[in-house]
Amino acid sequence: MNLAGWTLAELLPLFLAGSAAITAMYLLRMRRRQLVVPFAALWRQVTRESDTRRLWRKLRRVLSWLLQLLLLALLCLALGDPRPSAWLRDPTTLAIVVDRSASMAGPASDGEPGTTRLELALRRARAELSALGPVDRALVITAGPEVAVPGPLGHDPDPLLRSIADLTPQAGEADLTRALALARSALAGQPGGRILVLTDGALDPAGIAKSLWPIFGISNQLLAVIAFCLGTVVLIKMGKARYCLVTVIPMIFLTLVTFTAGYMKIFSENAAGFLPTIRSLETKIAAGLEGSALAAAKTSLLNARIDIVITVTFLLFVSIIVLGTARECWLLLTKRKPIVLRESPYIAHPGDGEVLPTSLL
Repeated sequence: MNLAGWTLAELLPLFLAGSAAITAMYLLRMRRRQLVVPFAALWRQVTRESDTRRLWRKLRRVLSWLLQLLLLALLCLALGDPRPSAWLRDPTTLAIVVDRSASMAGPASDGEPGTTRLELALRRARAELSALGPVDRALVITAGPEVAVPGPLGHDPDPLLRSIADLTPQAGEADLTRALALARSALAGQPGGRILVLTDGALDPAGIAKSLWPIFGISNQLLAVIAFCLGTVVLIKMGKARYCLVTVIPMIFLTLVTFTAGYMKIFSENAAGFLPTIRSLETKIAAGLEGSALAAAKTSLLNARIDIVITVTFLLFVSIIVLGTARECWLLLTKRKPIVLRESPYIAHPGDGEVLPTSLL
């Protein structure tokens, strides 16, 4: 609780001065002037008869004095204008993005048994909306196959709470990219903008995962090409060249497909190629990006250049292996190189002669 009006240093002298004035007036009222009049003895008799009421009169005066002090304290409190701390902080504009994809119907890993991920997300959304102050505003955005705004931007949390009461998962994936773009647009120019994303997935606004995933796919398929190359050479050395088509055909197919994908990932604009991305980022930087946008663009630019180096290295090494395999197979099939099979000798394990008990088999 903080004071939005007068400070405590200003209110304390006012209260002390007011209390002193009220007390002085109370004491002056309590002071009586003695006056002797005829029939004084009669009045003394009347006074003695009312002694039983004297205590109540004194108590009533004390209560009146305390009540006046209380009213003064309330007046000073009103001048201080006490408010909760949440009311005095800077206003916040909150955009809550709730994932409604099919995966949100799954069980929550860190919630109560039987609680779905969507229920856990809605519980967090209700807590955020209930904590809003009178100067805060919020809106609710749902991200399913289609993006919707069930709770428009406003100060009152009650309509927003009602808007998320009946949310259920939807079939399909969540379009978080559009939902985040809508949230950023809604918060543009608003004070204290903040976006809260409630989802069971991972967010990658910079697209780093999108650039790494193709490289991972290329390397994975090139590893398969290397395995087929090895298998082809082994079949020829074993004298079973007639079975080489089993490995040669998929090796050629994977080589063509993977090298085509690698070329497109480097040069093609339609495949979000690294070189077109670099040219686009360089154009944006030259146009005068500033602040966090400039830092993000430089990071993406460096990532794209590293991706090109990695992809070209993978393709170059595998090209050497494929060409080396073709040369090796040609030399073996034309008898220009003797066939030599090398197999590691069998090494018996000390426990090979022991029979395990039936219970351990």
